[in-house]
Amino acid sequence: MLRGQKLNKKNFYIVIWNLLSICVLVSSSLSYHNTIANNISPINSKTSVSPEDLFLRDPTNPTQVLKAELNQKRDQLVNFSPKVSNEKEFSDALDDERNFWTIQSFSSYPYTYIQITATLLAVGEHSYVYVANSIINSEGKSEAQSKAETYRDEFDDVIYPSDTLYFGSPDGYLGDIDGDSKVTMLLLSLDGGVAGYFDPINEYVDSNSNQREMIYVDYGISDIQYSFAVIAHEFQHLIHFNHDQDELWFIDEGCSEFATYAAGYWAGNDNLTYFAEDNFANNPEDSLLYWNYDSEGGYDVRIDYGGAYLFIFYLAEKYGFQIIETLVAETANGAQGVENALVDEEIPLTFNDLYLNWITALTIDAPEIGEGLYGFVNLDIQIKVETEISNVPTESNNELHRYYGIHVTKITSGSDNIFFEISGSDQYAIGFSIAILDSEGWHINQSISDVSTESKMEIIQGKDISRIYAITSLLDSDTPFVDSDNQFGLGPYEYLNLNLYVGNPLTIKNVQSTYEKDTWTYIISGARVYDVNNTELDDTSQIDVFLEFKGSEGFKMIKSLNYSDTDYWNGQLSLQSFSEDTYSVKLFAKNSSAFGKINLADIVVEHIITVEKPSVEISGDYLVITVGASYTQLNGWENFTKYAEVKAVIYDLSTSTPADVIDLVYDSGIDKWTSGSYYYGNLTYGDYYVSVTFKYGYRTVSSDSSDIFSIETTKDTTSPSFTPFPLISTTLAIVTLVAVIAFKKQK
Repeated sequence: MLRGQKLNKKNFYIVIWNLLSICVLVSSSLSYHNTIANNISPINSKTSVSPEDLFLRDPTNPTQVLKAELNQKRDQLVNFSPKVSNEKEFSDALDDERNFWTIQSFSSYPYTYIQITATLLAVGEHSYVYVANSIINSEGKSEAQSKAETYRDEFDDVIYPSDTLYFGSPDGYLGDIDGDSKVTMLLLSLDGGVAGYFDPINEYVDSNSNQREMIYVDYGISDIQYSFAVIAHEFQHLIHFNHDQDELWFIDEGCSEFATYAAGYWAGNDNLTYFAEDNFANNPEDSLLYWNYDSEGGYDVRIDYGGAYLFIFYLAEKYGFQIIETLVAETANGAQGVENALVDEEIPLTFNDLYLNWITALTIDAPEIGEGLYGFVNLDIQIKVETEISNVPTESNNELHRYYGIHVTKITSGSDNIFFEISGSDQYAIGFSIAILDSEGWHINQSISDVSTESKMEIIQGKDISRIYAITSLLDSDTPFVDSDNQFGLGPYEYLNLNLYVGNPLTIKNVQSTYEKDTWTYIISGARVYDVNNTELDDTSQIDVFLEFKGSEGFKMIKSLNYSDTDYWNGQLSLQSFSEDTYSVKLFAKNSSAFGKINLADIVVEHIITVEKPSVEISGDYLVITVGASYTQLNGWENFTKYAEVKAVIYDLSTSTPADVIDLVYDSGIDKWTSGSYYYGNLTYGDYYVSVTFKYGYRTVSSDSSDIFSIETTKDTTSPSFTPFPLISTTLAIVTLVAVIAFKKQK
């Protein structure tokens, strides 16, 4: 209302009525929009791990606690985002004094930020080195400046070029928040056993942010080489965060540990960190993928630091600095990120392939074989053997196996033919790497069993074998996934049984096999089996000969063969009940003391999807689209009707372009897929036709076009049902407004 306007009683009631009407209109509209909004999933719905829990488990790792805090803040504040500058926003000159936000103490949580004053005592090509004024006052400026210049020189000459070579630019995808390419080091007094840290809040605009790329280092570290290693470690965290903010710890911490090696700080210890040599080497069964905080005080994370370092070391040594830089820039996490980096660098390995090569190198450290893949050139290590066996046959029960942890069995029996059988896992695949040293050198055999295998057997053969390492681990059949919020603890584990017994090899010859795709029939004949003395084996009571079909999803089928004087070992199997997949086919022969196998082929099983011509019925304002289909997999109809993705596309005849897409559902009553009653109000006047597409498995099949049908009149694009209340409210408001104007004119 205008200032100074006189409000009489009648005018007052009219205004109130008008306001009420408008409120009804607005509230109706708001109610409508809220209904829409409630159907949209929130953008940030991920629950982050508790920073307090991380602090309690390892108070000496504030970098990861602060990263968890930042991720929590990001989830809570939708508009919380980094600030990227293209121009320098400040000027740093020697002897400048500045206030910096720091953590007051690391002995308790939550952290408290305070501001301290520090003076710039050294400037390098890539660095600013500030020292807290409290330290300058106690140590003297000359000594503080000398130390600052030492740090500057080491950072500029060694740490910066080494870290950026392997891990990339510190700006990353976030960009340079302060418009200055130099990195700030703040030397100050840190408590709680913390030697240094990186605070990611500095990459954002926030009340506690210094808005510059920086790391914090404890001035009081007496070992200067150790302080350099701390800087290299924390600088890697800065770089990594600015490329990938939620990377799994075994990658991020592994890279930071590797940064200390790359800068040359472990040369006096055969390039082994203490955690790798003293902790991991003696506890290799610890999972690579999980960060173990389950022990008291988080002591066992030392094992994880060691394992993570050796994994990144292996990756860099075998494939160069570029693979590490690619991995840091890869936003997918953990094993998937490693696999993506391998693909980007055109290295034909899966994560599981890489992992088996790595655990073999850790066990035998023989870089002279296998193009260097089974050992280390730049360090010497040999991990602990869990079980040592000198007499075969033998049994070893309840052997602990962790998920992506290493179990090593050393065999020194002297036999040249040993069967190694492992059983007990019903949830995970088992990864094998059998390393055999005989008179001809090392031989490496690797394989991964599928999840459904009750027991896995490997035949170990050689010539004058001196020792065997059977390296086993629980794996995923495919690329493993561990969520960043659930990466803490020991990870899954199982107790497995190991059996070894002496045996002899069997030889399989003259196999004839065919796959008749039209009838899904696999036929084999002519197989002949010979023992070590070249005697043919044909007694079905003394020997088993069978086919194994193994699919990519873990499915496995065993088919025993028969023996006849004309077809020898033979048989046939219908694969019509198999799901569509690619299957590896192997032929096995075994008896109580001998074993043999050959790979036959990889076959593709495909079934036939037939889609009928769809029918379209028009009833009033609605269309009913119906279509039938058939699927030839034996016993597969139920899954087909349940999981097939069926869509009807309505085409405008005049343009042959889609006018709408409708999901169809299976109606068991009519044994067809139907749209139900589809309201066609958004279709304008004209002629149309329908095509239906079935997507199932890895194939897509489309129907012929339906008959042409016509939409006779143009329909309203809104739903036929509506709530008249907002219209009434609007009308009331307009009527009231007119009444007010008339009242004023009359007055």
